[in-house]
Amino acid sequence: MRLVGLWKIAKREGVMDEIILQKHEYTIRAKQVLKRTAQDVIELSQIAHEYHEAFGYQEYVRWVKDDLQISEMFGTRILNVYKQFGSTNNLLVEEFQPSALYLLSAPSTPEPAREEALSLAESGEKISHAKAQEIIAKYKAEAETAKREASEAKKDSFSRQQTITTLEENQTRLRAEHNRAILTKQSSDADILRMDAASDRMKQQLEENNRQIEELKTQIAQPQIKEIEKRIEVEIG
Repeated sequence: MRLVGLWKIAKREGVMDEIILQKHEYTIRAKQVLKRTAQDVIELSQIAHEYHEAFGYQEYVRWVKDDLQISEMFGTRILNVYKQFGSTNNLLVEEFQPSALYLLSAPSTPEPAREEALSLAESGEKISHAKAQEIIAKYKAEAETAKREASEAKKDSFSRQQTITTLEENQTRLRAEHNRAILTKQSSDADILRMDAASDRMKQQLEENNRQIEELKTQIAQPQIKEIEKRIEVEIG
């Protein structure tokens, strides 16, 4: 039975259940601002948030489906609007198209995209659906580029580390041969000099690879990598 029907029965029988009346009031308020201006979207999100807090998620889902006659997914999008824009200045909200608010509120939207949209709105620019898409696409592309660069830097660093390990092993082997040759005096002076030269070259290679690895660490700092990984988690989520 519909909630309005329950309310009429309660009224007729004189048992005006406070909770039923409270839910009915939320429904009336929500329907008055459903699918209108951006300011109405904000007000709708505030009503939805209040209902969700008062009665829990399962009852909220029932409410949006049965009483507001919208999908659970759209109900979640309404809550997202409250989370991201619920405290935004009313005059600022007027610069947004309703659909732009829903786009920018999505969990997959990078935080810098929301910040830029608000900044543009503060300067008086209208944030249309298309403009919101453009801003979001820009920051997602930047996140992908940063992710790719970080991945390549990690691979390069790993490759150089493997090279260093190989050079260190070869240098150790040459030193052992050098020391053994001196002790046993089985190699000529020319052979010993050759091994010394090879060992020196490997030492130079080791120093150069270590220098390049330190440069990579400077270029891709750990806080930057963590920020990239955080963005990736948001994208997946």
